[in-house]
Amino acid sequence: MRLLNRLLWITAGSQLLLVSAAVGQRSVALSAVVAPTYTTTNYARQTLYPTSDGQIVEPVHLAGQRSATGFTIGGFLLYTYAPGWTFSTGLLYRQSSMRQERLPIAGEGSTRVSSRSIRLPVAINYRPSLKPLSPYFSLALLTDLPLATRLLATRNGEPTQQLRVRNTLNPTFSAQLGAGGYCQLTDRYALIVQPTLAYTIGRFGGATAFSPSFELGLQLQAVYRL
Repeated sequence: MRLLNRLLWITAGSQLLLVSAAVGQRSVALSAVVAPTYTTTNYARQTLYPTSDGQIVEPVHLAGQRSATGFTIGGFLLYTYAPGWTFSTGLLYRQSSMRQERLPIAGEGSTRVSSRSIRLPVAINYRPSLKPLSPYFSLALLTDLPLATRLLATRNGEPTQQLRVRNTLNPTFSAQLGAGGYCQLTDRYALIVQPTLAYTIGRFGGATAFSPSFELGLQLQAVYRL
């Protein structure tokens, strides 16, 4: 009986030490994020109606598969809740631009369409090794709140126009996977380099205007542990 009690006390003490060690490794960090992006979108038939001084001007028609380049920039808050596991959330600004040729019947010219949004990411990240240089993986849900689309219209023989299109406030949701590397520079500073792939899951409301897309990115994070 005494031996059993000793074993129970040893086991309980070991568990307490393990829990204390895990809690001791919990930490909070901040990071600055920038990522160039390349997006491929399969547009359902969609027409943009830009305005200029309250007047509707020539619409822009989008259809089929189109590609756009852009970037995201912002910041993350990271919380380490277990060795190797991190929860992160943040606030990002996203922009992507593509060129749309004018319809032949309308004459020569083109319009640069710049889509913008505020992006709210929520991610779980995993670092399998605590070595200074180690792999880094993440799974994230992205919520994009659309901002007004900007258009730069260039027409032969006409002045260049800077236009806007008001978007609905319905958010778009995407799932994102990332796999890259984590570099611990000092006790407080680290660098994360992570290629990412995101796919649009759907849109809250306005399903008929939903256009699925893939987004490739190269996410760079400069991390500072508090």
